[in-house]
Amino acid sequence: MLGRCVNGQGSNDDVSNFPEIYTQWANYYLERAKSKRKVVDLSTDCRDGLLLAEVIEAVTNFKVPDLIKKPKTQQQMYDNVEACLAVLRQNQVGGLETITTNDICAGRLKAVLSLFFSLSRYKQASKLRTPTKGPQQLTHQAQIHHQSVQSLNSSQGDMTKER
Repeated sequence: MLGRCVNGQGSNDDVSNFPEIYTQWANYYLERAKSKRKVVDLSTDCRDGLLLAEVIEAVTNFKVPDLIKKPKTQQQMYDNVEACLAVLRQNQVGGLETITTNDICAGRLKAVLSLFFSLSRYKQASKLRTPTKGPQQLTHQAQIHHQSVQSLNSSQGDMTKER
């Protein structure tokens, strides 16, 4: 469903589903990372930077350094969010040009959705760059496949000779 929405194939009504889609997406990665926290409301849950940092770490494996674990002031929250965005920029996650620390701290949904969209695109690109199996396994599987095809071809040849 997300692919349809992003590619413009869905209707305009699909945009209203983005918060729910990205909430589920973030919670999926948080659960895989064995986090005890969950995203409930994208606008408010990312404002102090702590849950945002957990999502970033769960999705990208980038550690966000120097987080203030119990931010009490707006400045501390701002610093946490800034640290999150800085890590993403340092690691060349694209699409962050229009996302500001102020927007995330203010709970602007559009900014949070843009950030999560950038994270999802980064994750997809990293999946394409990283093969799930090592080259030796692929070579071994290719040999097995080649042997299977040869066996199949020779058995088909035997069947044609019998006719």
